[in-house]
Amino acid sequence: MHMNKPNFTEKSRVVFLVLGVTVIGLARVCDAETPEQSVAALANFLSANDIDSALKYVAPAEQADSRQMFTSMDEAKRKQFAAALLQVTVKENTGDACTVSIPLQTSNGTVVDADVSLVPDGHGGWAVSSW
Repeated sequence: MHMNKPNFTEKSRVVFLVLGVTVIGLARVCDAETPEQSVAALANFLSANDIDSALKYVAPAEQADSRQMFTSMDEAKRKQFAAALLQVTVKENTGDACTVSIPLQTSNGTVVDADVSLVPDGHGGWAVSSW
């Protein structure tokens, strides 16, 4: 049997490994997300009231508590929290962990910076490991 050299073709960020006309593998190619992008994605899902999708940006060990926190907020509070998440500032990023700061408004109107810890999610993004 004559084998052709592997031919790599990239289309729409999906890579096909082709030998002749037989597709033998398929892998999705993702650009790595910055911590800000991961937090923004979480915020966008919260703004849309899609808690299940938002939880994909939370580490598994923190998901139950985060679900409880998100569901305890009414829609207006969830949107306010999401807006704060969009103002994230990276304080420290070691590659293995990241600390970001978000501005939160207290009940008396004072704005305080709250630290949020993130860890790599294993898929090129970041996940909240503690609020």
